[in-house]
Amino acid sequence: MLLTWSQSLPRKYAGNIRFARSTDGGRSFSVPMTLNDDGGIGSHRFESLAIDGAGRVAVVWLDGRDRDAARGKKSAFAGSSVYLAESADNGAHFNANRKLTEHTCECCRTSLVWTAEGPVALWRNLYGTNTRDFALANLDTGKVDRATDDEWQIDACPHHGGGLAVDGHGALHLVWFTQGKTRQGLFYKRLAGGRESSPMALGDPAAQAGHATVAAAGRMVLITWREFDGRAYVARAMHSTDGGASWSAPLRLAESGGAADYPLPLTDGKQVLVVWNSATEGVRVLPLDVGNAK
Repeated sequence: MLLTWSQSLPRKYAGNIRFARSTDGGRSFSVPMTLNDDGGIGSHRFESLAIDGAGRVAVVWLDGRDRDAARGKKSAFAGSSVYLAESADNGAHFNANRKLTEHTCECCRTSLVWTAEGPVALWRNLYGTNTRDFALANLDTGKVDRATDDEWQIDACPHHGGGLAVDGHGALHLVWFTQGKTRQGLFYKRLAGGRESSPMALGDPAAQAGHATVAAAGRMVLITWREFDGRAYVARAMHSTDGGASWSAPLRLAESGGAADYPLPLTDGKQVLVVWNSATEGVRVLPLDVGNAK
């Protein structure tokens, strides 16, 4: 069992990426280690972890060390950087940090999955002057591609990262939010064999649909997101049993009259669950009936 989290530091917006592992099923954990190796009290946050199941571990995060260095030299630097730490022995040791790219959106969460071609990361990137669309990168090759072409130009961070999953047949599934020139709202698309589907709109924009997350296994794909109906926060979900070719109608799973987090999807290809935490109801595990899933 492997865990990562952000440790707050005394300075505003400063933190460390921390890691610990359990080799006894969660009964005990190793002494936490700090993965960012720059030694500075700076911004390291929005980490994602993925494993290959055979000992390789990758962790990516948004890192402010290059921005801080540039400011120290009174040089301009837009956004953050993406950094990576890797282990070949299931987290017992990690290699030195590696920079993947500079000039990324500084407060949108990252997403990371392990594919047959290695670890693949998704983050909101900076293109040109404040165009904040998503980038997709293979961490082994370092190849970075533009994943969305929404042309969202905003001189601020949307605080709205994307989601990424890989299914049992190697297809990638992306979910994201945009307010760009090309499209606005929540969207989904599938990438497989060098081809991608057209973006499919999700949720009700009038209900502030946002913060979608996606999970996949086998041919099952599950998307969750949160809406606000004017009275309560609502957890919604939709699923596909054919790898994203067709979709169920959106389901209203639960609501909360108080503060609520974003619903998280879980699936092993057969069982489908949604985990949702709210201030008044606490953590709920919501099962979905998806029929004869394969």
